Amino acid sequence: CARLSPRKRNTNLLAAGVAVDVDVSAPAAFQSAMEENMERIKVILDTDIGTDIDDALALAYLLNQPRCELVGITTLTGQAEIRAQMVSAMLHAAGRTDIPIHIGAKDCIIIEQKERYAPQAAMLSKWPHDTEFPTDAIAWMREMIRKYPGEIVLLGISPMSNIARLFLSD
Repeated sequence: CARLSPRKRNTNLLAAGVAVDVDVSAPAAFQSAMEENMERIKVILDTDIGTDIDDALALAYLLNQPRCELVGITTLTGQAEIRAQMVSAMLHAAGRTDIPIHIGAKDCIIIEQKERYAPQAAMLSKWPHDTEFPTDAIAWMREMIRKYPGEIVLLGISPMSNIARLFLSD
């Protein structure tokens, strides 16, 4: 999550296959005070991006939130690999290819999988993105939480399959 500059900055981000201009401006005095007193929050985003626009907008927000230190992103449920590619396309568009992406559970634990497909993946041919990702989301989340005890915010905006498996295993 890049820090905001005191000047007006328009950031073009990819959200659900649509370029979105995000105005992230703030008055210089306010910006300076905010940056001096800002404590950054380590966040792991667990998402099933690609079915509706909500996850893409949440990711765009986190990428522009100065208090957010996005440690990594995990994907899950139907077409988890395709969903990781969609995250990658957004990270490429935002210039944030330094954020790791890990693929997790491809199904639900108890209930039937409702969102088996990522229809917004049709946009992938138009945007640069990676296609290979580690498939160890649950182990990776455990590792990060242990590396930063008490510091990680685990933000689940999807079915809780990855997070449930993390809790079941640890």
